[in-house]
Amino acid sequence: MTHGQLFAKRNLSIQDRHAFEQWLKGCAVVGAVLSLGLMAMALAGSRTAETEIIPRQPHTLSLQEHHGLAHLENLPIQHIEDQTLVFATPPPR
Repeated sequence: MTHGQLFAKRNLSIQDRHAFEQWLKGCAVVGAVLSLGLMAMALAGSRTAETEIIPRQPHTLSLQEHHGLAHLENLPIQHIEDQTLVFATPPPR
């Protein structure tokens, strides 16, 4: 479909065609600027110091160290009033 066929089907006036073309060009410019900005951010993000390869061993914590870091005193206390589900009696035989 050529450029003339598109507007012939729409039956637009000359002013409307001009306005549509200006809007379309504006959208293309905005899209180009946004895509350049996105590429610039991606390039800047790929060159940060955090992503540089540094050969070092990660420090792994032992189970005792994890338990020491848990801060169990900060956990909420749960009061269970009805303990029928906790201490269920065996069904009668």
